[in-house]
Amino acid sequence: MEELFEKYPWVEEMVLTMGEELLKTAAWGLWFRVITGSGLSMVDLATDINVILVYFEEGQKGYGWMMLGMVLASMGLQLVVVVAQNGKAGWGKLLREVLITVSGLKPGVDAMRVISNAEMHEHHAVDAKMELVLTKCCEMFCESIPGCILQVYALIQGGTKDQMRTKVLSIVVSAITTGMASAAISYDFDSDPENRRTRPSFYGYLPDEGKKRTVMYVCMVLNGALLLLLRSIGAALLMLADTKIFVAYMAGDHLLYLLQKLVRGDFIGLYSDHIVEFLLQARVLQPHKVEYLSLSDQEAEALCGDEFMEKLAANRAAMVSKNVVEVKR
Repeated sequence: MEELFEKYPWVEEMVLTMGEELLKTAAWGLWFRVITGSGLSMVDLATDINVILVYFEEGQKGYGWMMLGMVLASMGLQLVVVVAQNGKAGWGKLLREVLITVSGLKPGVDAMRVISNAEMHEHHAVDAKMELVLTKCCEMFCESIPGCILQVYALIQGGTKDQMRTKVLSIVVSAITTGMASAAISYDFDSDPENRRTRPSFYGYLPDEGKKRTVMYVCMVLNGALLLLLRSIGAALLMLADTKIFVAYMAGDHLLYLLQKLVRGDFIGLYSDHIVEFLLQARVLQPHKVEYLSLSDQEAEALCGDEFMEKLAANRAAMVSKNVVEVKR
């Protein structure tokens, strides 16, 4: 193969392109991750609602109201995503999406859209896959992670043992849901051929062989779930000892994490392109403004497409003509 690539350099590019397209069409792994992850999300919501009812029955109304607030906050953020995604689609479409979100069926509906490779319309800010990722992030941030910490705290602090299995089951489901959601997001972004091609220094930690990838994915799920359980137990014990210690620990932990990301340049190298892409597709950022973001032509083309590059070339030609005229004057 090396001799063939040296003699005919275009063959290597052709083989790589064919491999990328084959990876995109091989959707069985995506089906499994999307279906199981979305199914667990709906089960997690059901177990959380069940635990809320248990708290009210046992007289622990404070925990019940806090859990209910977390669930409503999660739905509220998901509604923000829905409005941003479908705000220009008309009231009928928007109302249908709102009802899907409020009923708790959004993870399942998003999963079906990803599996069926739903078309992205002009009024959409992001594609179906990114919408699913945003929904999962809202759920993890507002419901699964804080809910797991609160339930562990309530379990350690005491209370009646009548519904012990229900409480433990809800904690375990929240941990597994978070582990699977975070693992699926990391897996999908790392296995994307375009991400590996444009950012090889960040993406590419997953092995190329299918069996090894499966093992890696399972390990990522278990690592995320067990890490959340351990941190929830630690956070609950710190809160029982002294709430101020818990707040100081969480603040310091997040500060160190953000400083590490800043030092590595992850915010600039990783998230800037996604933010620019979202702003462009949401019509918040005008195409000609992308030039001020120091993107290369290849990165700009990947973000905005051929139509943008044509407009960019026209803008550049107009600026050159204007400069020539000024020089002549």
